Amino acid sequence: MFFPGPAVYMEKVATGAEARDVIDVTAPPEENIRHVAKAKGVRPEEVVVTILDRPRHRDVIQACRDVGARVLLIRDGDVAGAISAALKCLGGSMQGRLFPRNEGERRRLLDDGYDLERVLATDDLVAGDDVFFAATGVTDGALLEGVKYWPDGATTYSLVMRARSGTIRMIEAEHQFEKLERFTGRTYRR
Repeated sequence: MFFPGPAVYMEKVATGAEARDVIDVTAPPEENIRHVAKAKGVRPEEVVVTILDRPRHRDVIQACRDVGARVLLIRDGDVAGAISAALKCLGGSMQGRLFPRNEGERRRLLDDGYDLERVLATDDLVAGDDVFFAATGVTDGALLEGVKYWPDGATTYSLVMRARSGTIRMIEAEHQFEKLERFTGRTYRR
């Protein structure tokens, strides 16, 4: 498992199983898009790239658009560890490379013994095949619905995956506040 500590940026590229062997975090975005499109048997204009909407990504966003790919901008931060585990469960791939934002970060990483040129693959980020991934939506998103409240409780939507078996479960759970309050001793209603 690779973990450089808090607040360290990484360049990342990830894809599903169809294009797992053609991505390269060191390649320009347009090259990755062309390779992914070819692996999937589609045109670059049919590839959708999801990118965190930040000023530091402007050039990457423009490069993706210039090659014709559609760009889906997300406002909230990605969680590399969770993405890695999910991709491993789905047979996909992810690569990352440390990306220090300034000389202080660069020096700290080098002093801690990290190789800034090393490309980290899915197995570096999530070792082994006994991997589980679980996520519950808090707000509505592309993958999961957020928490839905009703007068006496709430409904949550979760996704659970296991790499070894390839099992994917979607769970819709109802939570009754009265029972939760008795069980936990906490108040869930105002």
